[in-house]
Amino acid sequence: SSSPHRPGAPVIPVALRSLGLLALLLVAGCSGGGDPGTSGSSDAPDGSSARQPPSVPAESERDRLRAELAAAEAAFERAVSERKLDGWVEAFASNGMMIQPDGPVVGHEGIRLAMAGAFADSTFSLTWTPDLIGVSNDGTLGYTTGRYERRRVVDGEETAQRGSYFTVWRRQPDGRWLVEADMGTEPSNPPD
Repeated sequence: SSSPHRPGAPVIPVALRSLGLLALLLVAGCSGGGDPGTSGSSDAPDGSSARQPPSVPAESERDRLRAELAAAEAAFERAVSERKLDGWVEAFASNGMMIQPDGPVVGHEGIRLAMAGAFADSTFSLTWTPDLIGVSNDGTLGYTTGRYERRRVVDGEETAQRGSYFTVWRRQPDGRWLVEADMGTEPSNPPD
């Protein structure tokens, strides 16, 4: 049986390499450094770039988008606290994925099935705190990364396990942020 990613599923090296590559690409796109939208190559015969750079939000706009994403992350955690499995699933885009040890779980139905076991435990809780929040230069993608804690009662004793997570978000045409991909690490400590 597959255990949920943040609630402590071990992560295989392939998934970690995939996450690392995804993180590097996204962070590079969210860094705001350099001349966004230009590749440095000449596409036109006169040596100029034939492509127009994408519209890049001003730094104040990117700050506003980061604040929006922080609010979406907080709403996600609140929804999970209040509505459990439904709150978890509804934060994902319809084709969003959770990266699991045995491969990605894609779509609402798959995510619901993957997380059902954890949320079926009435003592289970999941909280998290983002340490970094970034938004891409064009304002359409973002990421959050930080630490999570899961708690549950096992044999009458409350246990707590902690780990790290990385979530990729996409801003929807209506302005909402939805999860495109989410992955957590193996807990860094054994159950209490």
